[in-house]
Amino acid sequence: MSEMEFLQLNSLRQEMLIDGFIEAFADYAVDFSREQIKFMLQRRGFDPSSSCGAFADGRLVSFIFNGIGSHDAIPTAYDTGTGTIPDFRGSGIVQRLFNYIEPVLYDNNIRQYLLEVLCDNAPAIAVYRKLGFQIRRQFTCHVSGVDDIKCKHPHVVPDIEVRDIATSYVADICAFCDFEPSWQNSCDSIMRAEEEMLVLGAFADDKIIGYAVLSPSQGDLTQLAVAPEYRRNGVGSILFKTAMERNQAKILKVINVDSDCSSLIEFLEHRNMAISSRQYEMNKILR
Repeated sequence: MSEMEFLQLNSLRQEMLIDGFIEAFADYAVDFSREQIKFMLQRRGFDPSSSCGAFADGRLVSFIFNGIGSHDAIPTAYDTGTGTIPDFRGSGIVQRLFNYIEPVLYDNNIRQYLLEVLCDNAPAIAVYRKLGFQIRRQFTCHVSGVDDIKCKHPHVVPDIEVRDIATSYVADICAFCDFEPSWQNSCDSIMRAEEEMLVLGAFADDKIIGYAVLSPSQGDLTQLAVAPEYRRNGVGSILFKTAMERNQAKILKVINVDSDCSSLIEFLEHRNMAISSRQYEMNKILR
C-alpha cells in the first residue's frame, strides 16, 4: 500500500471532494447525485479547513468531511461524511484521520465532536467508542415512496389557514418541538440552505399554532411540530398533507426522530411511514 499523506482539504476544489465522495460510496445501495452532495454539505455547514483526507499518490482515498457550528451552546464539529474507497478499507485510516484532525479542531476552539452512526453498524460503533465517543440518544428514520404514504384526513378540522412563512420564523417557534432537532435538522441547518427550504405555518385567528419545514427538491421533511395546546385536532395532519402536496421528490424522508418521541413516530407510522432504520447520535468532548 502506498505511503499516506494526511492533509486538510481547504486547498482542494469542491468538485474534487465530490468526486472522492462519489468514489467512496459507489458500492453503497444509495446513489448520491452531485447536487445532492452539494446540498448536504451546504446544509451541514461543511468547512474544508476543518476537514481532512488521506492521499495515496495524490489520490484522495479516505476523508472526514466536517461541518462547524454550535450544539448545546458548545462550539462543535459534526461529521458530515466519512468515507474510504474499497481498496483502502479495514486499514485503520479513519482512526488515523480523526487523530490528525482532532488537535486542529481543538486549536480552532472547537470543544465537541458530534456524529451519527447506524445502530446496526457494530464495527463503526466500536471504532468510535475506541476514539472516546459516547452515545447521547437514538433516532428513528422514516423513508417512504410518495405513492405509499397515506394522508389521513383529520376527524376534527379547526378553522386554520396554512401559508408559506419565512425560514427565519423557525427559530422563534421551534419550541413547539418535543425534542432538540439533530444537527442536520437544526434551525442553523435550515438557515444555511434557506433558498431551498419551504416553511409552512398553520394559523388560527392569525396566531401560529404549528409548522412544517420541507426541502421540496430532496423530499426531506426536516421539522414538523404543533403547539401542545392545539394537538390532536388535525393541525399536524393538515400540515403533513400540505407538505406532501408541495413535495417534488418521489420519496419523503423524516430523518432523526428522537426515539423517545412516541407521538411523532406513531403519527408517521399511521401514514405508512414505518421505521426504515435507527441510528445513534454520538459525541466526544474535546479536551
